[in-house]
Amino acid sequence: MIKIQTLLENENSRNHSLLSEHGLSFFVIIDDKKFLFDCSGGDKFIKNAEKLGINLNEVDTVILSHSHYDHCCGFLDLIKYFKISKLITGYNFFNPKYSFDGVKYTYLGCGFDKKLLEKNTIEHIECGDILKLHNNIFLIGNFNRKFDFEKSPNRFVVDDSKEIIKDDFRDEICLVINTEKGLVVITGCSHPGILNILTTIQQRLNKNIYAVFGGTHLVEADEIRCLKTIDEMEKLKINIVGFSHCSGELILNLIKENENFISCRLNTGDMIKI
Repeated sequence: MIKIQTLLENENSRNHSLLSEHGLSFFVIIDDKKFLFDCSGGDKFIKNAEKLGINLNEVDTVILSHSHYDHCCGFLDLIKYFKISKLITGYNFFNPKYSFDGVKYTYLGCGFDKKLLEKNTIEHIECGDILKLHNNIFLIGNFNRKFDFEKSPNRFVVDDSKEIIKDDFRDEICLVINTEKGLVVITGCSHPGILNILTTIQQRLNKNIYAVFGGTHLVEADEIRCLKTIDEMEKLKINIVGFSHCSGELILNLIKENENFISCRLNTGDMIKI
């Protein structure tokens, strides 16, 4: 059994007692394992978890998809109130990230380093190409760049300790569950490109993708790119598409109108069982 509960997303569901903001956090139950996938940018996801009756003390592992603030700064609030024993990230997660407008740099990073983990006795594990967590549960990273039209905005840069360069988001990872129906994929922002991510996953695990949930960072994409994305996703024969967060209304509307997909956006408080 897989249960995906949205602790925080940009928009609310019908439960207006919950808080929302630009960010993402999923509470994921896979059989007897409980994961927190992303921690948004502050403590609102913690308050929402309490109102949803979710005990974050039961979290086995925290997974941070990449080190942008809206996915991981809430980790600082999490460890104030809960004992977290294990954190998994991609490589180079702690390299400082910025947005550059041509004149000034704006910090977008996670706000903590490995010293904080050591101080709180939190085990840190890094995921490269593939990391098996348990039976049928994987983390995937270091995605192949097959589709050249999937470009990340030039404003995203990273300090690699030598110089500030364009961010290729080699730190981004996603959660993949192998089910009888196919693979279920949970993404953070998909900065390497949602198609690059999905095709890499399919190739490495040699199985079709049944469902995908999370952010795609297509919010700035034009209609041409969105239609190309949908065309390629049709070829992958994905059944359920639950894009949210940074995906943008254009791609969401196009998918909703497409009869080849079941559209299922997960706003704050929404939950799905597979």
